[in-house]
Amino acid sequence: MVESGYNYSTDTLPDPAVWEQMLNKSPIKHVTQVKTPVLLTLGEDDKRVPNKQGMEYYRALKALQVPVRLLWYPGNNHSLSKVDAESDGFMNIALWVIQHLSL
Repeated sequence: MVESGYNYSTDTLPDPAVWEQMLNKSPIKHVTQVKTPVLLTLGEDDKRVPNKQGMEYYRALKALQVPVRLLWYPGNNHSLSKVDAESDGFMNIALWVIQHLSL
């Protein structure tokens, strides 16, 4: 919600216009336009972005035959800050960039 430019509140629901604007800014709404290879890193315990959304995005990209890879980190939240996720993520991100930028 914050990424959409709206303040987060636990005591009220957004009105329909806000929901529509949030959907229009959602990556899944624009998935058919994606052509660039995508590397997704998801934490199993992410409370900020439900990992179900990342899985849906991954499946949509696969269905569209966009090069995509999913890295799943058990016991990690949104920040992926545990040592295993940081080290594995760093190596895999570097390899992904090298592979897809032809370095």
